Amino acid sequence: MSLSPAGRPQPSPGDGIPADSSPLSAKPIARSSRLWPVCFILLALEAGAFLSVFPWIDAWHINHFRSFSPFVTAFWDDPYFRGAVTGLGVTNLLVALGQSIHLIRSLRKPRY
Repeated sequence: MSLSPAGRPQPSPGDGIPADSSPLSAKPIARSSRLWPVCFILLALEAGAFLSVFPWIDAWHINHFRSFSPFVTAFWDDPYFRGAVTGLGVTNLLVALGQSIHLIRSLRKPRY
């Protein structure tokens, strides 16, 4: 038994099937091509929401990083550091928004 397509009869032009089409040459649209961008968008939204809100709630002070040294404690409580973490969160939210717009536009684009 051979796995090569040499023994398989080739379609004739009168069959309505192009001669160069074969099951291996057809490229199906993979669902994973849509799944990975959606997962990335959800991850960026979640990280962005967390980093935007968490530095400004009381749970920010309950951690073991503050106990390393007085410098770390002063740095951790600095409003500029908290603002920088919030800026990273906003950046993640903007990336998620941009990727969402890109995904929606690519799904609306006609495929030929």
